[in-house]
Amino acid sequence: MKKLSYLLVLLLFVSVQTLFALTGMDIVKKVDAQKQPTSSVAKMKMTLISKSGSQKTREIIAYLKDSKEGAKSLMKFLAPADIRSTGFLVWEHKDKDDDQFLYLPALKKVRRISSSQKNQSFLGTDFSYQDLESRDINKATHKLLKEEKFNGDDCYVVESTPKPGEDYQYSKLVEWVRKDNFVPVKAEMYDKTGKVFKILTVEKIENINGYWIVKKSIMENLRTKHKTILEIINIKINPNLPDKYFTQRFLEKDI
Repeated sequence: MKKLSYLLVLLLFVSVQTLFALTGMDIVKKVDAQKQPTSSVAKMKMTLISKSGSQKTREIIAYLKDSKEGAKSLMKFLAPADIRSTGFLVWEHKDKDDDQFLYLPALKKVRRISSSQKNQSFLGTDFSYQDLESRDINKATHKLLKEEKFNGDDCYVVESTPKPGEDYQYSKLVEWVRKDNFVPVKAEMYDKTGKVFKILTVEKIENINGYWIVKKSIMENLRTKHKTILEIINIKINPNLPDKYFTQRFLEKDI
C-alpha cells in the first residue's frame, strides 16, 4: 500500500506539473506583455564591424512615446557627418502593419518604407526594417523546444514559425527567453531554405525603475560576417515628450 500511495503521489505531481507547464504561446505572451516605459530618451552608440574587422561608429538619439494607437519612436543620427540628421520614424499599430518613414538629408525628402522594402538593410546595418517594427505574435505559431542555460541564465527556447500566408522575411525565429524576467537574450533568424543566417545576442540588460532595458546587443550576419553593435550610453525613463517629436515634419529637423 505504501508503494502504491507513493506511485499515486508521484503520478499526481507529474500531472500537476504538466497541467501548469508553459506552452510556447504562453511564453511569447509573457514576453509581449513585458512592462515598458510610457516614454524614453536614449543616447546610443552604433558600431558597424566588417568582415575584415574595420569599424565605423555612429551616434544616435532615440525618442519613444506610447499612445492609444501604439508606440511611436524617432531615431536621429548625430554623427558622423555623412549620416548626421538622417532620421527614422515608426508609428506602431495594433491592428495593421506599422508605418515607417526614413529621412535622408541629401534628398531633403521623407520616404515611406513600403512592405516590399522591409526585408532590406536598415542604413547599412545588419538589422532589416522589419527587425525594427513591432511583432504580432498571433501571426505565428510558437513551440517550446527545450529549456537550457544561456550565459548562465535559465532560459526557455521557443521556435516561432509564420502562419501560412504571412509575409515574413524569416522562415522561423528561435529565441532564448530568460525564465526569471521573460526577456529574450538570444535569437536565431532562419532564411527561406531553413538555414540560420543572422544571430542577435543580448550582452547586457539592466532593470531601471522597474523596467528591463536592453543596454547592449549584437546582430551578426553569418553570410557576410558583418556585425552591428547597439549600445545605450544613457537613458531617461518616462520624460515628458511632446507629440510633435513623432511627426514627419519633426523628422526633417536637424537636432
